[in-house]
Amino acid sequence: MDSAKALFDEMPHRDVVAHSVLISGCALSGDPESAVRVFRSIGSSDVDGLAMVGVLQACAAAAAAGGSVGLGRMVHSHVVRRGFEADLFVGNSVVDMYSKCRDVDSAVRAFGLMPGTNVVSWNSMLSGLVRSEMYSEALELFGSMSEVGVEGDEVTVVNLLQASKKLGMGVWCKCIHSFAIRRSFETNAFVLNSLLDAYAKCDLLGLASRLFERLDRRDVISWSTMIAGFAHCGKPDEAVAFFLDMRLANETPNSVTVLGLLEACTVSAELKLSKGVHGLAIRNGFADELAVGTALVDVYAKCGDLASSTRVFGAMPERNVMSWNAMIGGLGMNGRTREAVDVLREMEVRNVKPNGGHDAVGAVGVQPRRLVEEGLSCFRRMKEDPLLQPGLEHYCCVVDIGQGRGARERGGGDRGDAGRAGGGEGGVERAAERLQKPRGRGAGAGGGFAGSGAGADELGGVPAGVEHVREGRTEGGDGEREAVDEGEQAEAGEWLQRGACTREGSQVLFLGRISPSL
Repeated sequence: MDSAKALFDEMPHRDVVAHSVLISGCALSGDPESAVRVFRSIGSSDVDGLAMVGVLQACAAAAAAGGSVGLGRMVHSHVVRRGFEADLFVGNSVVDMYSKCRDVDSAVRAFGLMPGTNVVSWNSMLSGLVRSEMYSEALELFGSMSEVGVEGDEVTVVNLLQASKKLGMGVWCKCIHSFAIRRSFETNAFVLNSLLDAYAKCDLLGLASRLFERLDRRDVISWSTMIAGFAHCGKPDEAVAFFLDMRLANETPNSVTVLGLLEACTVSAELKLSKGVHGLAIRNGFADELAVGTALVDVYAKCGDLASSTRVFGAMPERNVMSWNAMIGGLGMNGRTREAVDVLREMEVRNVKPNGGHDAVGAVGVQPRRLVEEGLSCFRRMKEDPLLQPGLEHYCCVVDIGQGRGARERGGGDRGDAGRAGGGEGGVERAAERLQKPRGRGAGAGGGFAGSGAGADELGGVPAGVEHVREGRTEGGDGEREAVDEGEQAEAGEWLQRGACTREGSQVLFLGRISPSL
């Protein structure tokens, strides 16, 4: 792109085509700031549809990197003023931009006002709903998509599998799989890996294993998906067994493979295996990656090796809020409350914005009275921040603080001090009253080593029993039903039958539930 920009600067006369090409190039090469800068240098009367599409892509990329949706709204206003709303490609770009900015209401409005749509329009809307964690609405939108006669493609299938996986709806995964077979999408590697992931995450490991065994070609994504799936379902031995087979197949692991193995280590709490995976990450150059470093901090803490956890955290070249959460939570779960509070304070000094996931509130639940105020202070700051409202797990932590304090009081502690700390019985009762059933995705308040081969050597040995898993994991499966029972079929069919138009003659169905303002 540097050469393209230099050539553009040397052009004596730059027409709208040259500007449009440069804008699109900057957007596609991951330089949204330059794309927007070039767009602003063009007179509003000289902009064409290609330039609009390019700058909308740039706005979406900028918002995904933490920018504001305001810039995208400004470009959308240009689209309206210049009369490009009827252009299908521009309209799709507007919907895609709002979807990637997680502004579902605006995406729905733009989608509903399009004079015509195609499968790209619907896929942009589906991906926006999935990205905004509106999984049920995404499945309903697919029902309306079918009713208006729009045939889904591979991207549709992947979006639907993402939604089904997040809802834990194995029956929908099976229905989407059958849809993919009918449309001959099963040979697409992207679809196949998404199917493996969805089946594994829905605890349909037998189906995932059988699909994996039928693959003509297994790449690192397929292997890593199976490793992560077994780890996610609490079967670390099977996850390690898949890794050993992966190495025997001469497949090189990537950072996703390492993350799956680290999740298996978290489940098994095998410190020796965790160190082996850490060594694998170092040898393959993944140890400095943000996600891997954060996972290492977490797994060492859960294995009780706080020294290694702290050392990895201190050596991380960069940290995000998840890294800080892992360190705070690790210290808290190991009873190192003062250190957890100190790390929280350092996090605030460095202006790292909490995301509601840190465990500093719960970390002081059973600690001395003088630390109760620290936890409740964290809780109060969350309540005062409109962008950081406490959730179910945080109210559970406050109740835990009150219970810990109550136990100390019954043992002869100073009831007055505890009351002044803000954790009196009334406060705990009020917190308990706020507890409610979780919505959406839900919330929840070994042995010796054996084995040989390249994979086993890389991990410094493997847990006992892994060889048995490797020999017999496909015999008998998990006991999943081969066919969907009648009740599940009826449930899946109901999704496809419900819905009402939001406006007469519109192609948009179910959107009134997604955006009541329509």
